[in-house]
Amino acid sequence: MARRERPVFIETEYHGPAAMEELAGWHPSRLVVGLTGCPNGTTRDCLERLAQAEKYGARLSGFSRESFACEDPVLMLTAMRRVIREGLGSFEAVKAYHADLRQAGLSPNRALQDDVELTSPLLRAHAAEAA
Repeated sequence: MARRERPVFIETEYHGPAAMEELAGWHPSRLVVGLTGCPNGTTRDCLERLAQAEKYGARLSGFSRESFACEDPVLMLTAMRRVIREGLGSFEAVKAYHADLRQAGLSPNRALQDDVELTSPLLRAHAAEAA
């Protein structure tokens, strides 16, 4: 590919459906939108954010140990794949993630009843739309 034909990759925070759709739709063949990590919030916040961003046009996700402190990165990737590839809702994906942690003998950072909460008002406002 010639340099001028290569797509441009950007990472951004999630600012809601309208902003993500506008950015992702600007020039889909030239601009690939990615989602930055999720440094604050619950596991449900992280997975819901991922689901909403993907639904509205994001195609990449840049999560590192610094941008989301999870108990096990491989199990978290499994949870993310359940949301993106299998269409599992964020609530169910958190429950499955906690079951995976138990099976692996790992203690979760939060109790399940706390980890399934959506703490972000933006995510709560659009959660039903992304399902």
